Amino acid sequence: KHLVLLDSWRIATPRRATAETREGGDDRIVVTLRALRPSAALSYEQALVDLAQDQRLSWRGPATDLREALRETLDQLAPDEDVIAAPGFKQEKDTNGPTMKQKVRFVLKNRKVSKSIAATTEDATATVDEAVGAFVRSVYTRSSVSTHTPTSKDEAMRVLSLVRVVLAELLEAR
Repeated sequence: KHLVLLDSWRIATPRRATAETREGGDDRIVVTLRALRPSAALSYEQALVDLAQDQRLSWRGPATDLREALRETLDQLAPDEDVIAAPGFKQEKDTNGPTMKQKVRFVLKNRKVSKSIAATTEDATATVDEAVGAFVRSVYTRSSVSTHTPTSKDEAMRVLSLVRVVLAELLEAR
């Protein structure tokens, strides 16, 4: 069933991202996200398309799209009320609900994934959350975006790498 969906998608959808940004695992992530949460698939794919460009005035959009794809996926796989009701849940300081890292822990614990794999995925998720937050704030406060564009694209590409790893693990699309 999934192979038919993937084959149909590949035939019907023109390849838009370059080899620089798109990897083989991205197709599996997009197809899985389309079935799970279409809006997350659109955000992830839009980031791939945007990162394939060489010139942009701001790289905030792709980084934010990647974070949103991850957040929406986590909201689907680990609703707040389920995470809060799980044994051992403790609200982290200065938060209003479960963190993205806590949601990853919840998903992987329910799948009985080993603690060493779970720790790596949790850390990558926390890094995405922190990096995008800091990245968006830094772009917002900069007066000369063009001076910082190469660094900004590098940061967005770093976020892509982290989100790709986390989504592949969460969606079992490895």
